[in-house]
Amino acid sequence: GSDEPDQAPSPSASPSMPMLPDDSEASLGSGMIIDNQGHILTNYHVIKDAMVIRVVSNTSDDSPARPIAKLIGYDQESDLAVIQVPPSSSFQPVEFGDSDTLRIGEWVLAVGAPFDQAQTVTAGVISAKQRHLTRDGQLSLQDYVQTDASINPGNSGGPLLNRHGQLI
Repeated sequence: GSDEPDQAPSPSASPSMPMLPDDSEASLGSGMIIDNQGHILTNYHVIKDAMVIRVVSNTSDDSPARPIAKLIGYDQESDLAVIQVPPSSSFQPVEFGDSDTLRIGEWVLAVGAPFDQAQTVTAGVISAKQRHLTRDGQLSLQDYVQTDASINPGNSGGPLLNRHGQLI
């Protein structure tokens, strides 16, 4: 995606939620709650240069608070990061699926907050599996799934779900 640094990933009772910028230099990204302790999975490029990561949840909480998330860890090569916010009983962790069982042509949903619009869903199909990317002339060791589902600015970090609603 074309997300800029200083993005704030966001948790949700559904797998993805919008993030609000902390200042005029901020941009947006998405994320998903992965456990009951407030851990959120997002893309590394969404948070990599952030000074502050603020999270907006679209859970049933009426709280207008935008908690500051703590960076727990990241892997630059796979473009994944884990952040954490205080746990909430309204968080519903995403269910993990098995990307090895995907078939080319299988329908998938991309969930996120593109252009600061909460809970946006786009549909597409699995276009390819076991893709390898190059960065700085080096071939990635990671296998990637390719989809034609629209991923717009702000969607980065949000889940790609199979037809069972599982993260793939």
